[in-house]
This record gives sequence, structure tokens and C-alpha cells, in this order.
Amino acid sequence: MKSESNYQKEALEILNKINDLRMNPVKYSLSLENFRKCYKGKNFSLEKNSHLPTQEGISALEELINFTEKQKPKNKLSLESGLNITLKDFCESEKSSEELNDSYNTFESDKVGAKYGTFGPGRIQVYMVNLISEDLDKNILFLLLCDGDDSRQIRDLLLDGKFTKIGVYVKKYEKDDTPMLTLLLTDEYKTKAQYAENTDKDTVEELVSATAKVDIGKKPEKMNVKVQEDDDSDLDLPEGVKKIERKTKTVKDNGKEYVVTKTVTYMEDGSVNTEIKKEKIN
Repeated sequence: MKSESNYQKEALEILNKINDLRMNPVKYSLSLENFRKCYKGKNFSLEKNSHLPTQEGISALEELINFTEKQKPKNKLSLESGLNITLKDFCESEKSSEELNDSYNTFESDKVGAKYGTFGPGRIQVYMVNLISEDLDKNILFLLLCDGDDSRQIRDLLLDGKFTKIGVYVKKYEKDDTPMLTLLLTDEYKTKAQYAENTDKDTVEELVSATAKVDIGKKPEKMNVKVQEDDDSDLDLPEGVKKIERKTKTVKDNGKEYVVTKTVTYMEDGSVNTEIKKEKIN
């Protein structure tokens, strides 16, 4: 079983992944193609010999790919120690995620968080979700898939450019099989000096110290993306192939230009094969 400090390291890694997505959504959309092979019908492979039944199957992944590749880069979310302490107080006050969900309806984050800092006049949003896998990337995937949730609420919140501050906390309750991730998002928040300088060592210190490494204040580099789509359905296709689609993107990433070609082959037996090639432009 992981220690509490290890769970908070995982919380930081989750934040870094979220910020990677916000800064470079097109690049993230390409990485999503790797998860196609995890689906078998509506079952998703978590670990070896472990499958998770989903409501939407691979269609949710395809919708997420289309969504992220159309997003514009956003600024990173800034980690606030006051929001982390607020979440610790909230999560540690209950003995199970079920009790946490029950208390969520009466949790007034603006009043609780005000103990450790000052909120601006904007929105405040708390979101809780179970981490279903040992694989960090799969946890992030299911956070964004919003499988079975037509509103796609958490995805929209995490990619909302108006949110600027975040608190993250991961707690594993003895009664639960999986740990619970809790996020606290807001437009504006400033931690009080005494809490920013003397943070809780067990839960926040490592997260706050790592914030500097994340380069929170840096604005996203402007990406130039040119898309060309080709439909090869009229060409002579190999036996068993119903249709081939190719999409080519010219992507400028960190000052370098790449040509990314995505080839989707639709087979007559109903299967779909996807190939991604990324070549640097000299």
C-alpha cells in the first residue's frame, strides 16, 4: 500500500499531466491513439487480466480525440498550498469516499478555503473521482473520457482557460478499493502568507516545492497547426480493407516543426487500425 506522501506525489503527477494537456492539446490528442488497442468491445483493459466495463466503448475515446485536437493552448493551472490544505481538511474529516460524497453537498469550499487564503469573485468548483488504475495515463484518460456523462463536465472544467488556480489531493480510505482524487478549481485565490511559508510537510510541502519546476507562470507557446485530410476510398484498396483515411498536420512544437500523419484503416470485418507517424521538418 502506498504511503500518504506517495499519494501526494501522484497528485502532483496528475496536475502535471493536466497542465501538459492544457499547454499542448494537439500533442495530447495524438497520444490518445495508443489507447485504441485497450478496447475490446465495451471493455477497457486496465492491467493484465483486468478489464473495466464502459458505457460508451471506443466511441468515447474517438470523441475525446476529436475534441482535444480542436482545442487551443491554455495557461497552466497554478498550484496553491492554501487550496491543498483545504482539501486535506475536507478529505481527512471522513472515513470513506462514500461519506466524503455525502458531505460534498454541504461542503462550502469558499468558506473553508477562506481560512487559508483569499478567493476572488469568480467561480469555485470541487470535483471527486476514483483512480481506477495503477497506470497514471489511464487514470487521466478516464478523468477526461467522462464515460457515460453526456455533459463531459470535468473535461470542460479542466480545459476552461478562465480557471487559474487549483488544489489537488489523493486519499486512500481503508474501506475503499481505490484511492480518491479530489480537485478544487477557482478563478482566483491567494494563500495567506503564514500557510504559504509554513505548509503541512506531509501533504503540501512537496507539491508546493515542485510547483517551481512546473514553470506555472509560463504562457503556452503559440502552436501553428495546418491540417490536410485525404480520403483514399476511391483508390484500389488491399483485400479486406473497406476505407483508408489520412490526416496530415504540420505542428510547431517548442520551436521545431513536425509533420504528423495519422492513417486510419477501416477493415471489412469492422475493425479499425490506426497508425501515427511524426517526422521532423529539417
